[in-house]
Amino acid sequence: MKQLGIDIGTSSLKLVLIENGKVKKTLRKCHHGKLIRTLLESLDEMSLHEPAYICATGANAEMLLGKHRAFPRLDDIPAIVEGVRYLVPEAGSIIDIGGQGARFITNIQTGIPDFNVNEHCAGGTGSFFEDQMSRLGLKIEDYSGLVRQAGSVPRLSGRCAVFAKTDIIHSQQEGVSTPDILLGLCYAMIRNYKAVIVISLPVCKPVVFTGGVTLNEGAVRAVREIFALEDEQLIIPENALFAGAIGAALKADTEMDPEELKKLLQDTSSQMAPNGLFPRLILTEGTVLCDPEVTETIPPDGVSLGIDILKAPIVEKAIPYMGLEYQSAVDCSEELADFYQVLFDFDHSTVGGKVPDEGLLYDPQAE
Repeated sequence: MKQLGIDIGTSSLKLVLIENGKVKKTLRKCHHGKLIRTLLESLDEMSLHEPAYICATGANAEMLLGKHRAFPRLDDIPAIVEGVRYLVPEAGSIIDIGGQGARFITNIQTGIPDFNVNEHCAGGTGSFFEDQMSRLGLKIEDYSGLVRQAGSVPRLSGRCAVFAKTDIIHSQQEGVSTPDILLGLCYAMIRNYKAVIVISLPVCKPVVFTGGVTLNEGAVRAVREIFALEDEQLIIPENALFAGAIGAALKADTEMDPEELKKLLQDTSSQMAPNGLFPRLILTEGTVLCDPEVTETIPPDGVSLGIDILKAPIVEKAIPYMGLEYQSAVDCSEELADFYQVLFDFDHSTVGGKVPDEGLLYDPQAE
């Protein structure tokens, strides 16, 4: 029996062919946003000429194939869990970090796993490293080779790419070497991952590390140290990049002919815009595009930024669902200092020519 798993990620496609329970072929290709074209090319390279049981997973699987309900799909978490159980049956927890997704899955051996995932920010993912390498004028492929030359681990920000840029500039001004900066970014990102995603979930050993970031030796070193894992307690399987695709293949229960799959993808492509996944926007008859009316006044029952949009009762009802959390300026002094520095570096006049000191911050406890 042949089973094909397709992981349609944010930056790459991963395909795995399993025959009679064994992985026979794997393929990974960066798609650069051209998902259908790259997937069609990948199917040709897999040389699959007979029907197989097929299943897809990944961040873009629903967007690409959602209209075709007959095409089987598996959510990210169960796909990764199934793949890791196949690769490392004794796994206790999973650290999965890809191009723009980060997940922590634990209690693998106790039935239904617990998990947390990153939200919309990609600060704790592979794209974080790509951004910083681009700013330094370096290639992402050279990351591991450079961190091997590091002699220390400087303290940098891993919470936000903007703050990380500021820290990089400061470190360079202080004479910190590029390898040290890159290793510091690895530790910063993994500390952020542990604080924001793992939080209070139990870290059950052994821990299996999967996803594209496993190719970064600095990140592997940071995971081992920050999670205090011995050599045998951190496992990076041979097919760590293909855990999701393997899980999808193992759960595939719908048989399809390869040519049928290609035709489905071609039909999908014909319904999309020339340069993207989304259908063409068509204005319905009678639609008028114009700027909203500018009143230059604040209405007594609403909120205005020169435009009457939000009414107070609507805002009041929405606030409980916004996930807002109050913190005093003093409690956020470090984050504010980083933000002021970013503004100063961009244009010092935006903050009055100098970075504000703590005297600017209001402390309610001081009253």
